Amino acid sequence: MVFVGAYYYFFEVVDSIANAREGSTSTRMLLYNLAFQMATEINIYTGIGVKPRGVLPLPIGSHSTWLGVFLKFGIVGVLLLCFFFISILKSTIKLSFCDKTAFRYLVATCLMIFLFFFFEDIDAPQMVCFLFFTLLGMSIKYKNENKI
Repeated sequence: MVFVGAYYYFFEVVDSIANAREGSTSTRMLLYNLAFQMATEINIYTGIGVKPRGVLPLPIGSHSTWLGVFLKFGIVGVLLLCFFFISILKSTIKLSFCDKTAFRYLVATCLMIFLFFFFEDIDAPQMVCFLFFTLLGMSIKYKNENKI
C-alpha cells in the first residue's frame, strides 16, 4: 500500500514539474518557429545580422544558440559553428591516445555544450559566455601543454 501511494505521489510530482512552466514552453516554441521562418524567408545563406524583436518582449532567435546563429548568420554561421565543434572533436580524438580520463571529460563536456546550445542562447546570459570561454581556454591550454 505504501508503495502504491509513493508511486502515485512520484508521478504527480513529476507531472507538476513538467507542466509548471507551460507558458514558457509555448513561448519558446513560438520563438523557435519565428526564428526559423524569418531566417528562411529573408536570407537563408547569410542570415539577417541581428535578432529582431517581434510581438513578444523577447528577441526572436533567443533561447537557442543554433537558431540564433542561423537567424543572425544563416547557413554560413551554422557551418562555422559546426566546424568549431569538429575541431574540438579532432583535438579530443588526439587526446584519447594520451590521457583517457581527460578524453572522457572532454567528450562529456562537448556533448553537454552541444546539447545545451539547442535550449539556451550563449550570447544572452553573460555567465554562460564566461563559463563557456573559460572551459574553451582551459582545453586549449591543456592541448598546448600536452602538445596535442
